Amino acid sequence: DTLHDTRRQELLDQSSELRRRGNMIPCSVHEQILREQDLCHGATMRDLEASYKKQLAVQEESLRQLWKAKEGVLRQQLQLAEQDGAELREAERAAETCESLEVRVREAGVRLAELREFAAVAEAERIELARRLQAASGQLGALKDILVADRATKLELERRLAEEGGALASAARSAADALAEASALGLGA
Repeated sequence: DTLHDTRRQELLDQSSELRRRGNMIPCSVHEQILREQDLCHGATMRDLEASYKKQLAVQEESLRQLWKAKEGVLRQQLQLAEQDGAELREAERAAETCESLEVRVREAGVRLAELREFAAVAEAERIELARRLQAASGQLGALKDILVADRATKLELERRLAEEGGALASAARSAADALAEASALGLGA
């Protein structure tokens, strides 16, 4: 980004110098400056687009992996909940041995509390993920705004290039006409 800012400043300085000189530089130098400006802005646009696409791909892959992990956790929770439910039903049917039933009920209660804690943690993680996703969306929006602004700058520079090219062509024609008149006056005298 610093290299881009430095190059942009150099190009602006060159443009200011051209205006200060009243556009009195050789056409080849002017064309070289315009080519350099075009190359600089083209490279910057490609870099920004590549960076934007890469960040988007990384974030999408992270989200997919996180959702897969969450699905696995939820499946495990469901299996544990089903197991706990089966154990509780079995404990109710096995009322013959009260001690065994009490132990199983306590164990199931502990597992249920753990599941509730785990569910609370999973919910907190889901909320954090949603917050991160929202932040990432904001960053992607900012990158998009930068990209749009750079494209507008490129279009403005291309418009200026066309105007300056036309002005150069007009100046070259005027110079050629003046030279022809001077030659004609010199030969006619």
